[in-house]
Amino acid sequence: MDEGGPARLGPNLFGIVGSRHAHMKGYAYSKSLAEMTDKIWTPEALDKWLQSPTAYAPGTKMAFPGILDSKEREDIIAYLKTLKNE
Repeated sequence: MDEGGPARLGPNLFGIVGSRHAHMKGYAYSKSLAEMTDKIWTPEALDKWLQSPTAYAPGTKMAFPGILDSKEREDIIAYLKTLKNE
């Protein structure tokens, strides 16, 4: 999650808050996410994604089942907000 870092299990998440869906060039996104490039990763969108990736983007390749605990999702989003250029 460092600036300009490579994709690993997923795309690099540096600067994800406020960026477009399927933002990382060269990453093989699921078709459902690749078709959402007009959407922005807002805290609300990230919350829905973290709660259930398959509900947010049906057909996603992501095997992650989601996080039911709203406080845990809130903490993750707060951390993701710190990953940006100052």
